[in-house]
Amino acid sequence: MSTIIRAATSAEFLSLVPHLLGCTPVRSLVLVPFVGSRTLGALRADLPVEADTDDLDRIASTLIGLVCKVSHVDALALVVYTDDPVGTTPRPHATLIDALLSRADICGLELRDALAVGPDGWTSYLDDAGARPHAEPAPVGGLDHPLDADQFVRAELPELGLLRTEHLARLGLELENGLADT
Repeated sequence: MSTIIRAATSAEFLSLVPHLLGCTPVRSLVLVPFVGSRTLGALRADLPVEADTDDLDRIASTLIGLVCKVSHVDALALVVYTDDPVGTTPRPHATLIDALLSRADICGLELRDALAVGPDGWTSYLDDAGARPHAEPAPVGGLDHPLDADQFVRAELPELGLLRTEHLARLGLELENGLADT
């Protein structure tokens, strides 16, 4: 059974995005595909560090192409999570966002929202209202699973300890010897 949660404002939508990903993203671009008024999850990508216009066009084409592979997708929302203060940089990564918006338009995708979240608040690419302060995250009914601090938490390998390391080394040698015999 699907959980349906309504977000009436951009601030409410921003409080839901980490739940779609299972973590609070950092230095990321999040694309949220929609079918009608319902989201189907989210796609997170690292923000490009240094890229020229051609690179950004290729990145935008690839990401919008991935969104278009979602069955029946007809709209999307974009969220940039940046280390740049949005109060002094009101359109962080604007060239990338413009490329994404252009590709989405070519593909016939409606834009639901385009937002940026920085350390000092959040802003919209669609208006000139400037930075807004971070709102207290409201409890999201139906989404009570814990969130990872960021996307890197589960990327760390567990400590194996000496005994397990020796065991894996022996297995590797046995495998190597077995392959050499064939």
